[in-house]
Amino acid sequence: MKWQGVICFFFCALVIFFGTWSWAEVKLASVTEEDCSKCHEDTAKHVYKRGALHREVGCLKCHVEHPPKGKNPIPSCDKCHDPGKTVHFGLKGCKTCHHPHYPLEMDLEKLGEVKAACLTCHSDQGREMEAHPSEHAGLDCKKCHMAHGEATQCMECHESHAQEMVYKDCLSCHKPHGPKAVQYDDEVPSNFCSCCHEDEGSALAKSNKAHHELSCAKCHESEHMAISGCESCHDAKPHGTFMHEKYPNCLDCHRDAHALAE
Repeated sequence: MKWQGVICFFFCALVIFFGTWSWAEVKLASVTEEDCSKCHEDTAKHVYKRGALHREVGCLKCHVEHPPKGKNPIPSCDKCHDPGKTVHFGLKGCKTCHHPHYPLEMDLEKLGEVKAACLTCHSDQGREMEAHPSEHAGLDCKKCHMAHGEATQCMECHESHAQEMVYKDCLSCHKPHGPKAVQYDDEVPSNFCSCCHEDEGSALAKSNKAHHELSCAKCHESEHMAISGCESCHDAKPHGTFMHEKYPNCLDCHRDAHALAE
């Protein structure tokens, strides 16, 4: 029976030994990140593949305690995300939007109104909507962004100007957060313009003058409703001084730049 007594002695000694250790002491002495993944294999994989900056933090930076000895295995977000640094870090209910192990994969569609929270990080977009009021500015963010980093394509809500248009064509003229501030480059096809400006497009198509050969962006350069003056292409007084003194406005005679009169 001596061996039973020896076993009992060692068992009691182990209980007393480990019972006096705190989890923090165990962690500092022997536990590694690899040890965590032995039990939490799926969680470790999620953090490695989808954890964003949390991947660089590691398990032991956040989880300094572990049951049964530790009573607070889940840390509060403000341990690292100081509310004093940004308005966003001061928001309540972090886990309503963010999963700790993949914090940027937010399913906004399942939440209530999120605009106020979104703008605490995306302030540039907020200022853009404020500077360029539109129906878009009145929408909640999740109307177009059902998941973080993703956007609804324009044609899911709007009809395209031309049948051949694709999403990137929309973005070549319109900014989603300020769609009425239309800007474009010289390569925008004229038929994208004439879809809305039908009269002007039709007049230009029927004209046999040189303007017929020009793209809309040639005269309406860079910005919607911008109009280049005639002198940007023509000499200041192509018809002579007397004619220009008598008719100082080119359109007094030519009437419409899209269908120049004889």
